[in-house]
Amino acid sequence: MHSGVYAILNVQNGMRYVGSSKDLAFRMERHFHMLEEGRHHNYNLQRAFYNSGDVWAWIILEECPADRLQVTEQKWINRGNVLGRLYNIDLVVQRKE
Repeated sequence: MHSGVYAILNVQNGMRYVGSSKDLAFRMERHFHMLEEGRHHNYNLQRAFYNSGDVWAWIILEECPADRLQVTEQKWINRGNVLGRLYNIDLVVQRKE
């Protein structure tokens, strides 16, 4: 079991959903199962999945210990948000002081 931060990437347009999990393989399976059934909790990602066909990739952005997941995920969300390339709904952007 590997923990870390991942992205579900739309390879057609570069948009992505960023998340983290203590069990990356299990989380990948759950995401795609929910998307295929049309009941994913993220409506932006679900709509894009429905409209885009088979253009999706699962990418492990960074493996990290479970106690560093939140900080590491936030780092990747901040990067994606700056680029305007996220399907994520609730963005908590933390600026470095």
